[in-house]
Amino acid sequence: MAFAPLMEVEIMTKIKGKNDAITFAAIKMVEQLFHDGQIPANTLRNILDEYSDCVDTSKFRCSNEKKKDKNEVSA
Repeated sequence: MAFAPLMEVEIMTKIKGKNDAITFAAIKMVEQLFHDGQIPANTLRNILDEYSDCVDTSKFRCSNEKKKDKNEVSA
């Protein structure tokens, strides 16, 4: 009797980089996945919470609201 191979489970680990700029760039790419609708907002928030000690998380947006242009006039 043959058994099907067990499914391998990939465990996500924290990005380990010597340079915080690389970590920042990686999280910016994850943010773009969120804006493209590829990942949910809670996933992005969890990642930002995880890396808040090494990157400035105020540079990221977790909502679908567009930033208002400085020159845009409100009606």
